[in-house]
Amino acid sequence: MRQNVIIDAVPEDLVHKLTKEKTGDSMQVGLNIKIKRIGRGYTQEEIADAIGVARSTYTRYESDKRLPDIYKLCALADYFDVSLDDLVGRDWKPKKDHKGRNIAIKPQPKCISAGSQSPS
Repeated sequence: MRQNVIIDAVPEDLVHKLTKEKTGDSMQVGLNIKIKRIGRGYTQEEIADAIGVARSTYTRYESDKRLPDIYKLCALADYFDVSLDDLVGRDWKPKKDHKGRNIAIKPQPKCISAGSQSPS
């Protein structure tokens, strides 16, 4: 069985190489999942199998030719152990009330597992 090593930080030169053609997009899902996959040492085939899609479909996700549906995004976030905000590159800031205090947000349930069926 193959051992995967999680790399906390993807080397800057690799990130630069991956991002040099991607500028101006507010949400770069494909780039984010590619960086996470490479940083953790997985193949496209391994991730595709884990979330229940064909490798060609997963390749389209990474190249931003296809956007994963919310169920696949949740499966990817769970697989990489990151939040959906982190996965899609959303910079979330807590909302403030009129006095500048953080507004309490109810904890969100964990996303569905990769093996769960999506509604028809």
